[in-house]
Amino acid sequence: MRVQDITDRKYPSIYADELATKARAILRERRLRTLPVIDDNKRLVGVITRSD
Repeated sequence: MRVQDITDRKYPSIYADELATKARAILRERRLRTLPVIDDNKRLVGVITRSD
């Protein structure tokens, strides 16, 4: 089994140029601890957490 076979493709992410308040809202509404931050090419550039 490969990682892509078990990855949740519906997991939310946020673009790096979005407002921090939007990230906070997604974390709160979805009850998440982390949120992947992506660039315009949908490449991972970081992760934001509830404590950031």
